[in-house]
Amino acid sequence: MPSSKSANPSIPRWLTENPIAHRGLHDIEKGVPENSLAAFSLACEQGYAIELDLHLSADGHLVVIHDASLQRTVGITKDVSACPLNELMPLKLEGTEEKLPSFRQALGLVRGKVPLVIELKTGDTDPEHYISVLLSELEGYEGNYSVQSFNPFLLLALKRRAPQIIRGQLGMQDPPEHLSLRNKMVIKKMPFNFRTKPHYLAYQTKGITARLRKRADRAGIPLLAWTVDSNAELEIAKAMADNIIFEKITPPKFAR
Repeated sequence: MPSSKSANPSIPRWLTENPIAHRGLHDIEKGVPENSLAAFSLACEQGYAIELDLHLSADGHLVVIHDASLQRTVGITKDVSACPLNELMPLKLEGTEEKLPSFRQALGLVRGKVPLVIELKTGDTDPEHYISVLLSELEGYEGNYSVQSFNPFLLLALKRRAPQIIRGQLGMQDPPEHLSLRNKMVIKKMPFNFRTKPHYLAYQTKGITARLRKRADRAGIPLLAWTVDSNAELEIAKAMADNIIFEKITPPKFAR
């Protein structure tokens, strides 16, 4: 395992010592869908940090869902951004009785029992507005958390408004084909780190290289591997990363 970066006072120890459950501790075969309150409850019970995804509703509230579209998890051919909160919250996830949660519901359930890794999903919303909503909904929350995104402009807005919040830059070697060449380059190379000054990097496991490891070391920040969902990927993460965002496996503790 690489040496821990948690000696850096700006890096909380939980970020490198507590494996992070991707979209909660979900298992649809057991009736627990991703990004659901049930998945978050299980992660809390087992002591894992929780990664969750946020989108903005049409009326400016944050809801917990990975995709911009409701099609995959809810079966409705509409985008999250086209629906107000009161239309979204009754929707049931993946054929279960679990309902699509608001961010406030998730915060109220977790209540600081485990850390949160909050991913801001990219949309057409102005970054400053997005961050304003985020900070408003986080106001008064006393648990540990970080905020991460593929979009460096969201992180830049967060750095300006709340520099004390732990920021993570997401990246991957093979971005989705539908993205523009510019956006693919941003996701692959993370060229705006000199401006956003992330507290950690989180990179797709198969794309982690010795060069990326050295880049994190030079910056004095941790490197997280996502989404570790097999023993093969776990071995890569053990050799190259400081912690994992996982699903489908029982992870080891990464404390050093």
